[in-house]
Amino acid sequence: MEYYSRVSDRDWLIAFLLCFFGGFIGLHRFYCGKIVSGVVYILTFGGVGIGVLVDLILILCKKFRDNEGLYLKKCFLE
Repeated sequence: MEYYSRVSDRDWLIAFLLCFFGGFIGLHRFYCGKIVSGVVYILTFGGVGIGVLVDLILILCKKFRDNEGLYLKKCFLE
């Protein structure tokens, strides 16, 4: 039996940059297909900054998932 893990089509470096520069308005969440939480980030300014910080850490540790529950793919530079 062959084991493999599926990964998202979305790149983790792009998600990181969007989170770093536009996390307070949820740009990285919209990019990953998480529309509802993106709107929540707009209304709460990124969960008052705490949500953005948590997301930055998750993205850097490569544990952030898209709307389908898949991990973001490796950087196109790797």
